[in-house]
Order: sequence, then structure tokens, then C-alpha cells
Amino acid sequence: RYPCEMCPKSFSDKSNLNAHLLTHKGIRYNCDKCPKSFSQKESLKIHVLTHEGIRFPCNKCPKSFSQKGTLKAHLLTHKGIRYHCDKSPKSFSLKGILRTHLLTHEGRSKNLGTSKIHCKTIVQHNIYFRHKL
Repeated sequence: RYPCEMCPKSFSDKSNLNAHLLTHKGIRYNCDKCPKSFSQKESLKIHVLTHEGIRFPCNKCPKSFSQKGTLKAHLLTHKGIRYHCDKSPKSFSLKGILRTHLLTHEGRSKNLGTSKIHCKTIVQHNIYFRHKL
């Protein structure tokens, strides 16, 4: 693991740590189509796709997504596989979301709201799935 020296987070990959370190510099990447801004350039690139109007529909339900990676993550919810927290009654369709949730029990991300944790994890999965395409 590669620990961040500025916060309690650690990463399995040095490049992920380096990308994370930029969030501590206070640099923001602004979307030129809406008021949103991001601490990581890759997050802005993913966000910009939402403005292009391209949709990826789910073939199992009426939902559609602006990013192929989000659709792939969503399709896992239809498989019925659940990852259960052993410290609370919660369960999740993505293992990465469970891992992030487990940090709340360790007090490592107590000031992050659930929706922020979920969104951040989904962004991480989008980056992963875009890389795999």
C-alpha cells in the first residue's frame, strides 16, 4: 500500500496515490459547460461526456447512462450479487463501494456523506471501466 502523508487514505497503486496527492494542492479543473469543478483532471474528462448527449441504455431496465463505464457498473446490479457489510446491515452491488463503506466503520472517512462516498466510488469504477475498454 502507498499511504498519503496528508490524510488517512492509502492506495494499492503508486499512480493512484500521485493522482490523489493533486487533490491536496487545491487545484480545480472547471467544466466550461456548467459550474462544476473537479480536483482531478480525469474526473473532469469523465464529467464532460455527460454534456455530449450520448446515452448508453441498459437492456434490462429503463435506465440509461452518459458513460459506458457507469452502464457496466450498473449491469452488475442486475446480477443479484450483493457484497454484505459484516459491521452493519448494509449491502452493495459493487465490491468497491463496500470497501469504501467499510472505511466509515474505521473512522477514516467519517466526514464524507454516503452520497459522496457512492459518487466517488462510481467515478473510480468509471475510470477503471474506461481503461478496460
